[in-house]
Amino acid sequence: MSASTHAARNASLPTSFASVVADIQELARSGGQTLWRIALDHTEFSPGMTGRLTATAPSGTSLTVLVTHVEADAAGTVWHHTHKPLQTGTRILATVDAVRAM
Repeated sequence: MSASTHAARNASLPTSFASVVADIQELARSGGQTLWRIALDHTEFSPGMTGRLTATAPSGTSLTVLVTHVEADAAGTVWHHTHKPLQTGTRILATVDAVRAM
């Protein structure tokens, strides 16, 4: 894909969308930090993107989780890597911040 086609494709992406946490898996623990991967029931993220997932409790309290890496596995599941977990079934507002150079 040419640089101009890539830029045009990314310019048309939605910046925010609603979704639900479909699955979460612990990937690694090191130095007191845990790396998680989260699958959503719907996503506009693709490999190379970063952003954030924001969950809001009925009380109004919100938790924002940074998406540091996105990957797709062999089955086609898109995994959003984070350093904080979100419970399966949690409704979130996702925001795509950036597309990293591949």
